[in-house]
Amino acid sequence: MTKIKFHSETDANKVHFDFGSVDKKGRKIGAFVHTSTEEYVPYVEGDNCWYFSNKDAGTYFTFKPHLSKNGVAFGACQDRKYFKTEAERQVAIETYLANAKKRHG
Repeated sequence: MTKIKFHSETDANKVHFDFGSVDKKGRKIGAFVHTSTEEYVPYVEGDNCWYFSNKDAGTYFTFKPHLSKNGVAFGACQDRKYFKTEAERQVAIETYLANAKKRHG
């Protein structure tokens, strides 16, 4: 893998999922799912920006989950996850939501 840098983001979206349950304080439990399509290009030595070396240049479909209470983001935000296809991202989102609902729902 070579050094790459962020180039652009499109299709940014945020959707809230209600798990249909409440915590001990009566707050509704759910999660936000942030998605986007991001483009990464090769980093050129001397570029004045951050670079990554853990993936190749190209297009990535991302998602970043965040738990919520009463429809407001709650707790630490989780890392953004990167996928080469929209289908892979969708499977990861569905898996995350199912597991989060089991833990918190």
